[in-house]
Amino acid sequence: SLCYNTINSAGCLALAQLLQREDSTLQTLLLRDNFIDDEGASILSTSLRKNKTLTCLDLRGNPISEIGHGAFFSLVNDMSSIRATLSSNHTLEDVKFGKFGHFLDESDIMYLDDYYVDACLYSCEARFMQDALNVNSSLASPEQAGRKKVINTQLNIIQRDWFFRLQGVQNNGSLFSDIDCPLLLPEMFALIGENHGLSVLYAATLTSISTLTSLSISKEELLKIRRTNLSLDMKDAAGEIKALLLADRFTRDDHFRKENLMHEMGGIYQDLVKLDRELFSMEFARRWVPPRNTSTSLAASSKRRRRRSRKRKRRRG
Repeated sequence: SLCYNTINSAGCLALAQLLQREDSTLQTLLLRDNFIDDEGASILSTSLRKNKTLTCLDLRGNPISEIGHGAFFSLVNDMSSIRATLSSNHTLEDVKFGKFGHFLDESDIMYLDDYYVDACLYSCEARFMQDALNVNSSLASPEQAGRKKVINTQLNIIQRDWFFRLQGVQNNGSLFSDIDCPLLLPEMFALIGENHGLSVLYAATLTSISTLTSLSISKEELLKIRRTNLSLDMKDAAGEIKALLLADRFTRDDHFRKENLMHEMGGIYQDLVKLDRELFSMEFARRWVPPRNTSTSLAASSKRRRRRSRKRKRRRG
């Protein structure tokens, strides 16, 4: 325990050397109430990328902002590529930040009002990092944890963009860009369908194979199938939320799960709106009758008037 000291960025450099040693056996590091800022947090997170022993890190009471929190999010689930996700830290199980940070210990919650807890504890970044830490703590080996993280994040095409934006990763959303061997794609698509449903599988196929066409199914029919699948996913998510709320005991993990489901439903709703607009445009284009050529009609009308005028003149003459 190194709590209640004056450790700053320079002290973090010394700790980093210890954490990076191959013979390090340290499992718990308590750094509560020091002077560790974002720079120090970045130093610690970098040193933990190859550490295989540390499971608990307490940083409560340090002036660490969202930048420092983001460094630890990338540490436990690096989204820059599938290979990077597999190489993330799969040992760290518990990370605690201060009362004014994103991640709070249960003993800190009593000091905050409900609004602040909702704003901080249940932010997107906090939930996603907690999910990664839960994977680390629930699976027996780093290999299993890495595989689970890839399935939960890299293969969840609909939520993938959120992870990219949170970590500032530039990616075109295609699985082809991360997979060296195309022969692995069938297995990837099977995992997507098994773990995330047909709507995510459709999105993965669409983003990965931009030239996908069908000789027997029109684009409009494909969009209708996609809309049906999204509606079913929305219904399933709503049903799961209802079951969580009606349960006899509503735990903290249940709250995280409910927030994730509500986030997914928001994304599904946006996709449904886009699909409805596109389907409406197709229907409108099919029924739309182009107007008559105005200039041609005016010319013909003028010609008829001149012809009638000449006839009247001949009759008078």
